[in-house]
Amino acid sequence: EPGCSQASVFDAVAAGIVDGCLEGFNGAVLAYGQTGSGKTHSMRGADAQDSWAAGTPGSGIVPRALARLFAAKEAAPGVHGDVSLSVSCVQIYCELLQDLVDPRNPRPLSIVEKDGAVTVPHLTRVPVDTLAQCLDVLRRSDEARAVSATKLNAHSSRSHAAYIVHVERRDRAPAAAPSGSGGDPGGPRYLASTLTLVDLAGCERVKRSGVQYQALEETKAINLSLSALGNCV
Repeated sequence: EPGCSQASVFDAVAAGIVDGCLEGFNGAVLAYGQTGSGKTHSMRGADAQDSWAAGTPGSGIVPRALARLFAAKEAAPGVHGDVSLSVSCVQIYCELLQDLVDPRNPRPLSIVEKDGAVTVPHLTRVPVDTLAQCLDVLRRSDEARAVSATKLNAHSSRSHAAYIVHVERRDRAPAAAPSGSGGDPGGPRYLASTLTLVDLAGCERVKRSGVQYQALEETKAINLSLSALGNCV
């Protein structure tokens, strides 16, 4: 609603999903809407100097989610165990899946589903130890993202961007004995999950946006993929 703070949006939309990833559940947050409606503002942030900044009132969902994960990583091992994080970034541009961390990667990327798991072979995955290091990877990756100006948005995203955080958690202490197990505490738990934060390109009417040539082809691909996503949802 109008006047809602970035912190309130994060608490309502994403905080529970981030916490679930620490418990071994995969989670995703997607920003969907018309071009210029504020998707990147909500996902990335509102700071004019550095929209990837964390710890400011204007910080968006992505920096806040990462800050929450790194706070868990730095907490006492008795709270969350040992948490390891790594990050990948991809864009879907005109139906092509491209690596944003290493945009020079010549390998064609594809999405593969095997044994119930969805993976992207050959996607660059960077281990990160600090929040600043992680944000720097995302900041540099985002510079490779396809953007251009239209009549509706001076900095229109021409691709869907997905920021993928791989979360691994190892509990040092044995897990509690399962009910009915006869008191056997079992071994230390190992949990693995992914947090996917998606800034979708905006849908737009060609007549209003005034796009032509390559930008027109981009718009066709964007609207087609968003229509497919809507059908899935």
